[in-house]
Amino acid sequence: MQSNIIKILSLILALCAGIGSYSLYKLQHEEVATNTVRNLINQPRPDFTLYDIDKKLRNINEWDGKVTILNFWGTWCPPCIKEIPDLNAFYAEYKDKNIDLIGIAHDTPDKVREFMQKIPMQYTQLVDPLLTVELSKLYGNELGTLPYTVVIDSTGYIKYIHRSGIISKDELSHIVEPLL
Repeated sequence: MQSNIIKILSLILALCAGIGSYSLYKLQHEEVATNTVRNLINQPRPDFTLYDIDKKLRNINEWDGKVTILNFWGTWCPPCIKEIPDLNAFYAEYKDKNIDLIGIAHDTPDKVREFMQKIPMQYTQLVDPLLTVELSKLYGNELGTLPYTVVIDSTGYIKYIHRSGIISKDELSHIVEPLL
């Protein structure tokens, strides 16, 4: 009987230690990610070249001189899908105001084209299932979360990073208005 109690208490203690270690690890990893994002604000945006869904090679320099929003997403990501109507509405309102919105999909061109037949997206889509993961890390996405949105001013400097999931049209409008 006493042996069973000792085993149960040892198991509970081990479980608590494991949860504590995981929590500490998660907090430390979150802190590193937060610092990475903080260090990118007001820094020049990393350069990149990716294909669009029509297999045309596109470079971020094409959007120089415009406020540029990069939205990292995936066709398999429920929060990303939920965010699309607000991004479409934002783009419809701001596309003629020196602003561009670029979706960067963690998918293949075929999957994105197929997805867009069901859920149209009015803004440019760049794709590469391998390079976009590394690219999102260059833009501070240490945790690999999606959706992940970066706002770059017209001079090419990162001004805002939204890493906590869905960004609404109103939030995005509030962020870009001072940059116009």
